[in-house]
Amino acid sequence: MPVMRLPSLVALLLCATAAACSFQPNGPNPGDDDDVTDAAVEVDACVPVAETCEGTDQDCDGMIDEGLTTGAPCDGPDADQCLDDMTICDSTGAVVCGDTSGDDDAEVCNGADDDCDGTPDDGFQIGVACDGEDGDECKEGAFACAQDGLAAICTDETSTIVEECNGLDDDCNGAIDNGFDTMTDEENCGECGNECTNGRGTTTCSMGACVPSCTNGAADCDGDPDNGCELQDTNPTCNMGASVGLTVSGDAAQTVMTTGTTESFIRVRIRETQVPDIAITASIQLTSGAGADYDLVVYCTGCGSLPLSDSSDNTIEVGRSDVQNNDRTFDVFVEVRYDGTTPSTTCAPWTLTVTGNVTTANRCGGA
Repeated sequence: MPVMRLPSLVALLLCATAAACSFQPNGPNPGDDDDVTDAAVEVDACVPVAETCEGTDQDCDGMIDEGLTTGAPCDGPDADQCLDDMTICDSTGAVVCGDTSGDDDAEVCNGADDDCDGTPDDGFQIGVACDGEDGDECKEGAFACAQDGLAAICTDETSTIVEECNGLDDDCNGAIDNGFDTMTDEENCGECGNECTNGRGTTTCSMGACVPSCTNGAADCDGDPDNGCELQDTNPTCNMGASVGLTVSGDAAQTVMTTGTTESFIRVRIRETQVPDIAITASIQLTSGAGADYDLVVYCTGCGSLPLSDSSDNTIEVGRSDVQNNDRTFDVFVEVRYDGTTPSTTCAPWTLTVTGNVTTANRCGGA
C-alpha cells in the first residue's frame, strides 16, 4: 500500500468541506473588486445603455456622446429665426439650444433680413404704391424706409391734383368729373368745356343748354346760343376806298339786293348802260324784318357829304341827268343804321333793294 503524504490529504479534506472553490484571476488580494463566485465573472464590465449627452460612453462602442451634436448653431425660444447660440447638454442628457434669453432680433426697415426669416423688411410694404398727405387720392409715391428704420413712409410729396371737367378722374377718388354739374354749370354747359359766353347780355345754363338774354341793340343773330348775343348796332365807319358792293343799271330796268343783321356801309354803283341820252336813276329801299328796326341813310358824293334820309318809309331815290357823249356812272354810300329807339327783339334781317331807271327828280352829285 502506497503511503500518502499528510499535507496533500489535509488539502483534499479542506476542499471537500468548503461550499465551493472559486477562481481568483487577480489573486487573493482582499482589495480586489472580484466577488468570490464559481463562475469567475468580471462585475465592472461595460453594460450598454442608450447614449445620452453626459460625457461618457454609455452604449459601450468606444465613442462618447456620438450622434448628439453640441456646439452647433441654433435658435432659442424667441420670435425670430436667427441662430443666436450653440447647442449644449442639459441636466437630463438631452441636447438643447443654449439660447434661452428670448431676446428677439426685431425686423427693422433697413434693407436687411433682421429676423432671419428670408425676407428683408417684411411687414413694411416697401415699394408698394401710396398717396401722400395731399388733397387727392392719387398714388404718386411708394413706401420707403424712414431714416430711423422704425417705419416705412410714403414718398409722395406732390401737390394736390384738382378735379377738372374733362371726362377723367383727375383726383383718383373713383368718380369722374365729380363736383361739376353740366346741367347748370355755365362753364361746362351740356358737356365739359362748353362755356356759355355773352358779350352783349347774360346767359344761364338750363338743362344742359345755354340760354342767352341780350341787351338793347343785340340779339342771337348767328343762331348759336353758346356765344350769346351779337351786336346789331355795330357803329361801322364809312370807308371811301371800299369796293363796290352792289351795281345796278341806272338807265335800264334792273334790281339788285343784299341782306344783313347788323349796321353796315355799302358802296352802290349806278352805272350808265344805254347809248340814248337818258337820266341815270335808282331807288334805294330798306326794309326791316319783323321785330327789328333799321334806318336808311344815303351819301351822294362821299361819306362826309350831306346825307339823304327818309325815315318814314326808308326809301331814297337818286339820279343824274345824262349828258351826250359822257359816262354819267356814279357811286353812292348807303348806311344801314340801327334804330335803338325801338329795340329789336329778334335777329330778323334787313333787306336792301336797289332798282335802276326809276322816275325821280332827285339828283345826286350834280345835275
